Amino acid sequence: MTMSYKIYKVKDFIRRTEKGEINIQESLNTVAGLARASAFHKDANILIDLRETETTLDFGDLLDVALEFAYYKDCFQNKIAGVIPNDPERIRRGELFKSCMEMKCFLFDYFTDFEKAIEWLSEIEPQPH
Repeated sequence: MTMSYKIYKVKDFIRRTEKGEINIQESLNTVAGLARASAFHKDANILIDLRETETTLDFGDLLDVALEFAYYKDCFQNKIAGVIPNDPERIRRGELFKSCMEMKCFLFDYFTDFEKAIEWLSEIEPQPH
């Protein structure tokens, strides 16, 4: 039996944990803050932990957040993962936001399981020859 393991290096991720109520202005400020941080860590993926949050962001708000990411597109060249609470309404919003981000050509996905988000962020993409 062979064993395999993967080592996760903290420097490979930019992590942000949010708590409480998320509103549109706070969301836009978070994107700007992530852009500043990611500018110094060009090779890092981003993990945004939103499990301890509540939100009433609607589709228009989610689109505005995706457009804010697009404004800083040069800073976000790698994967972005969101970890959200496992409830039907948040999953619906996660799907909507994922669609918005994909329309803007971001490598984004959302997860309800923290470890699955880490696994996705850690996948190594084959490089073209």
